[in-house]
Amino acid sequence: MSKNRLEMPSVLITGANGWLGRSAISVLTERYPYKFRIYALTRNKRNLSDLHIPNVQVINYDEVQHIDLPITGLIHTAFKTQSYIAELTADRYKVENSEILNWLDRFLIEKNPAWAISISSGAAKTYSDKLSKGEPLNSKDLYGELKVQEEQILTDSLIPNI
Repeated sequence: MSKNRLEMPSVLITGANGWLGRSAISVLTERYPYKFRIYALTRNKRNLSDLHIPNVQVINYDEVQHIDLPITGLIHTAFKTQSYIAELTADRYKVENSEILNWLDRFLIEKNPAWAISISSGAAKTYSDKLSKGEPLNSKDLYGELKVQEEQILTDSLIPNI
């Protein structure tokens, strides 16, 4: 190990059980072995019980507030994707993603990481373009609307590097 674990920068990865979250963990641990202390955030820790990497700690949302060390960076991948709109009602979909956005806003204020990466998509731009052109919206545009809100939360935060 190149650094004492307490000296390593800490990175929180949200949505760690999803494809993007697991990919972020893989990139950090494979390309930069033992350069980061990684907190893999998931709603259900059992979903990551197969993750046995020494510098990765699996945590749930209740445990984030108990992290005493500074969080250097955030890789934010947690979000219900468009496919969930069909599984949930549009209202329920909005509520669940709004809970994630509210958590993100609180986290940024409380932990104030030095940098953040938000995994988004072209849906935010497509939604904004449709609005500006007065084009009709459909149910899948709800994803873009919420991604615009997510981008605004990050932009409005005090984080210097997004």
